[in-house]
Amino acid sequence: MAGNVREWTSSVYCPYARPDCANTMIVVRGGAWSDDDPLAVRAAARERRAPDAAEDDLGFRCARDAL
Repeated sequence: MAGNVREWTSSVYCPYARPDCANTMIVVRGGAWSDDDPLAVRAAARERRAPDAAEDDLGFRCARDAL
């Protein structure tokens, strides 16, 4: 999950203490191949992007519930 592309999530970017904020930005997680800082290339990295952002190092992951 870290080092390939950042991953879109379905979460709105709010402080952890206020998960119901009115922000319109979306959370992206992980690091990407374009990061210069090795500390940024980790699954716990959390940033915000506009919902219509398009970048070379931003993608998504398909997942489903366990059967």
